[in-house]
Amino acid sequence: VAEENPTFLGTWAVWEPNAFDGLDAQFAHTPLHDSTGRFIPYWVRVGDDIHGEAVRDYEAPGLGDFYLLPRQTKKETIISPFFYQVGGEDVLMTSLVVPIMENDRFYGVAGVDLRIDFVQSIVDKINLYNGTAAAVLVTDTGTLVAVRNQPDQVLQPANSIYPDLEQILPRIAAGETFTSLSPDGQYLRVFSPVELGEIGSHSSLGLIIPFSAITASATTAAIREVLISVVIMLLALLVLWYLTGLITRPITNLTAVANTISAGNLNATADVKAPNEIGALAKAFNVMTSQLRNMLDTLEQRVAARTQDLATVAEVGIATATILDSNRLLKEVVELTKERFGLYHAHIYLLDDERKNLVLAAGAGEPGRIMVAEGRSIPLDREQSLVARAARERKGVTVNDVTQAPDFLPNPLLPDTRSELAVPMIVGGIVIGVLDIQSDEVGRFTDAEVSVGTTLASLVGTSIQNVRTFEQSQKQAELEALVNAIGQKIQRATSIEETLKIGIREVGLALGAPEVSASISRRDDSRHVIGSN
Repeated sequence: VAEENPTFLGTWAVWEPNAFDGLDAQFAHTPLHDSTGRFIPYWVRVGDDIHGEAVRDYEAPGLGDFYLLPRQTKKETIISPFFYQVGGEDVLMTSLVVPIMENDRFYGVAGVDLRIDFVQSIVDKINLYNGTAAAVLVTDTGTLVAVRNQPDQVLQPANSIYPDLEQILPRIAAGETFTSLSPDGQYLRVFSPVELGEIGSHSSLGLIIPFSAITASATTAAIREVLISVVIMLLALLVLWYLTGLITRPITNLTAVANTISAGNLNATADVKAPNEIGALAKAFNVMTSQLRNMLDTLEQRVAARTQDLATVAEVGIATATILDSNRLLKEVVELTKERFGLYHAHIYLLDDERKNLVLAAGAGEPGRIMVAEGRSIPLDREQSLVARAARERKGVTVNDVTQAPDFLPNPLLPDTRSELAVPMIVGGIVIGVLDIQSDEVGRFTDAEVSVGTTLASLVGTSIQNVRTFEQSQKQAELEALVNAIGQKIQRATSIEETLKIGIREVGLALGAPEVSASISRRDDSRHVIGSN
């Protein structure tokens, strides 16, 4: 539906628990589902592409009004206008929502997200009394939807236009047509209700007319012109409402098929033949049912593979938990990762102290030893590097055919690399390096393996940080012990000269310096030099 309607910003649905197919528990944390397993697909337009994800915050009061209101009222609902960023641009939009009902039973909601920034252009065209009259579209909650020639006022509180908003807002909410005077008595204000569908709420189109531009006999004409403007705007909004109706009419057929599927018959198909968006929705529904059958056929195999991968991650963690030397730890991790996961190669890059370069710290096998000895590093801002991109974007980067990846960096020591996965190691919200694993098979890394790789990278990053902390603590303890030993020797000195000699000698030994000297200046400008060889 979203692909065939470029004016739609998104299409979505939220089904009640087990209302779609009765198998919510089997689809928890899968695409287009959340942790509850409910079927809640959201197809949103991102640039020229359509991206699918699970609907969020549908049970949260306020944020979830797009679902909670139609569930409560069992009626079509239009969500109050709001700004949403699309392609880097703030777009004024609304959501048109219809409940999915059969025999007075509520199964969920379906909706579309639509641009309504055209409303501002409609209001801008209202030109009364030679342009001296202001036109304002305000909701029954006191929010500005459009202000003539003032687009920056959209979604701002209406009390900036109407100082006495608290007095007039109840009449707007009641859907009244009325006139009133501004608090300063300089303007006549005319309000006419705007109603859409069966949502039960009202907006109002208001005119603010200076008394200097009208006379008492012009009041009737002003109201008539307001009503004409309202009709024009209603015609535009009714077109949108008609598009929503195209979605709801065949929805009962889809609901019947959903009930059949929920009873366990995954061979059922939706027989909706329509040369419009509903036909496309039915086709997508049938494709989804087919995918469900395939998912059930392979579920056990995928769960077993995922369990084995997680067990391997735990095995690597246990094997490296007692290693307190950072170099040995890194070497052991890459070797175990390569061996246990059956990979072509694995290596680890760590960010340098300036956080500008990723330095190769460990690599598996002889190629890894050679690359580490060469002191290889990758600038963090290098474009042609999957490793650098993973660190910059703070998420795993997968290339399942390196011959098709423009930012793949070939390595002559690893000529058989065919697919690659680079995962950042993040500890305490800070990227400390990248775990890079490679396979000699095309298409090796699935989404599930990316998740396992992320878990492994997190475990390895924590181990590295723990070892670093231990090594720093050990160095600090050694330094404190050395300072304490020097202090004890100095305390046994019986003169200033002996104190200086002991201090110079011990500092020289600690620093490994072949010769150390110090000079003391006296008040008579004479100098006394004390040295240690």
